[in-house]
Amino acid sequence: MSERWQDTGAAPGDGNGSLSDLDDIALVKRAAREPESVEHVVEELSARHLLAVTAYASLCASAEGGAETLAAAGIRSAVLEAEPATPDEALRPRLLAAVLEVARLRWADSDSDSDRREELSADLRDWLESGPDDVPEDAGSNNAPGAGSAPGAVDPGPALLRSTFSGLPVHLQVVLWHDVVEREEPAAIGRLLGASPDTVRGWRGSARAKFRDAYLRTYADTGDSECRPFVRLVEAAAETRHISPAGDVDDHLAGCAYCRRAFEDLSRIEDDCDTLLVEGVLAWGGARYVAARLGSGAKSAGAREQAPEGPESGATELGAKPTGQEPTDELGMPAPAPHTPGPNDRGGSRRRRTTQVAITSAAVGLAVIAAAAFFASGSHDGAPQGRETARSQAGPTVSVPSRSPSPSASSEHAKPPDKKTKKPTPSPSKPPKPAVSGAALQWNFDEESGGAAVRDTSGRGNNGTVTGSGALSRGHGGSLSLNGSQYVEGAAGTIDTTRSYTVSAWLNLASKQDFSTAISQDGQEISGFFLQYDNSIDRWRLAVGFDDSSELDEDEAVSAASPVLGRWQHVVGVYDAPAREIRLYVDGQLQDTTRHTPVWSASGKFAVGRGWWEGEVADRFRGGIDAVSVFPRALSSSEVATLARTA
Repeated sequence: MSERWQDTGAAPGDGNGSLSDLDDIALVKRAAREPESVEHVVEELSARHLLAVTAYASLCASAEGGAETLAAAGIRSAVLEAEPATPDEALRPRLLAAVLEVARLRWADSDSDSDRREELSADLRDWLESGPDDVPEDAGSNNAPGAGSAPGAVDPGPALLRSTFSGLPVHLQVVLWHDVVEREEPAAIGRLLGASPDTVRGWRGSARAKFRDAYLRTYADTGDSECRPFVRLVEAAAETRHISPAGDVDDHLAGCAYCRRAFEDLSRIEDDCDTLLVEGVLAWGGARYVAARLGSGAKSAGAREQAPEGPESGATELGAKPTGQEPTDELGMPAPAPHTPGPNDRGGSRRRRTTQVAITSAAVGLAVIAAAAFFASGSHDGAPQGRETARSQAGPTVSVPSRSPSPSASSEHAKPPDKKTKKPTPSPSKPPKPAVSGAALQWNFDEESGGAAVRDTSGRGNNGTVTGSGALSRGHGGSLSLNGSQYVEGAAGTIDTTRSYTVSAWLNLASKQDFSTAISQDGQEISGFFLQYDNSIDRWRLAVGFDDSSELDEDEAVSAASPVLGRWQHVVGVYDAPAREIRLYVDGQLQDTTRHTPVWSASGKFAVGRGWWEGEVADRFRGGIDAVSVFPRALSSSEVATLARTA
């Protein structure tokens, strides 16, 4: 499971108050792990979800009293049936499904002592008597696309939607459901996830696009060989809601129930996503539930202790003077600003690299001012920014690539860095100690200026060599100061890219004119991963290609907010091999999680300050880099937060 869910360790004997700070996943796992806490967990989850669950139960029951009883039974059933190893999932749709399960398997069972069929609504009784075969527990076996007969011969029904939704990272499931279906505010959603409202706003900006991309991948991966050539054509047809005769896609759709279902689902994601989601997840009554929630204003008890919208006070930028203006997270670090993508924001696509965003004269002026301020302490001669030619158009691939987002201009103004900024230091009352153990490489860049060697302080002997002069600086307590002509290289194969790893660094961007890679490791043709700034979307990102080829697409995890020129930020990229996902953190906060299944080995040089593209140095970094760390494992969220506080 993902390690982003952190339990506070409070004892159940402390009462319900000890559980109120836990997110939904941690609460359910607490009950599974400690049976004596079940009553407290049920009470806390009821305070968050009972109104919404009762709204669905009201559709299932014939009387108000029966709805309340059914809702309570559904919540209790979901908690009691959870196991410690149960896969993480959004809780609200699971609770609604549990209500239907209780009604179907207990109340409507004429052979049981608890037969309460007459207390169910007439519509639900009719549906049950018709012998429904589309229930969630069957979707993963004989009702799943590709199981049994050929997918093209049978309409998969909601199985494609259900499989796509269940395969999303949990935070995206929660954000999609509670934002799109329930219309809840970021503060209420954040409480269910243990995340700040600003982090939720960032996830919300790309959640629907990521859902669409995940649907396309599920559709492509589960379709038969005759369907796969039509995936892109069906996607394009769904966007315009018009079936084009190009490539005989109209003839194919006329005879293929599988692709016709995909076309219909994709056509509804933009304008009818709420009903589409609920119909996909719930076997009965989905559309009625959406209508009931909209009619009630979609206010749930999840907002019982909802914090007021807007920035929290008292935030301070690390190493900068407090302003009292910026929002902060639970670590006292700047929380990410909301990502407001364009209508075509679809997440990571190699195609973005073929079209560089045009920069206005005002933006260029800001970049020049920030760059001048950053490099004012020394002489830096200019150099080409790595990539000399536009990266090529993504070639055909079975896995459907994400589509390019519209560039979003940053609302932040560039400002010169504080030259007196220092790395955070432990409190004098606590002796310094390694923030997180097990690093395979640690470059602090505290060598004397002008040297060519970088010492590895992890004790593993993975020293580095500086290419280009003037890279080492005394700024930030000792750091790299790069102008595009310098970078640092380490040993080949420092990271085994086929296994889990974590890379982290403090970064201070001085220019937004080009892609800028902070950390990478060379393959033959491209880097095995890029921890970088992407100027086409104005975001930090971790990108991992499908294979060692510039012609193939890549998966990416993207920051919620734009970097601010001249500001130090702690950026961490994680590849979790067992979970098959990549994660990006900024200033200790999880920004994005993306599924990544391709595995290939990039065994070339480890590099800081550049990438590798089409067999040559590319994406040179302009700005400051400090405290580069490499771990041969996927750090947990709590470890990343610790690293951000103390690195």
